[in-house]
Amino acid sequence: MSNEYKEKIGKLVDNISESYRKECYIAPHDLGFLPNRTVIIDTTKALRQLV
Repeated sequence: MSNEYKEKIGKLVDNISESYRKECYIAPHDLGFLPNRTVIIDTTKALRQLV
């Protein structure tokens, strides 16, 4: 995987984690659904494993 993608995924994980920590919800239209806590945690774990 290229460094560019690793960087983008890293930023995405950070943004998701930070949004959740602040108890802000990710807008449903961004993901197509309103994620719950488990979905957010599983998603960030999966993305971290990619990099």
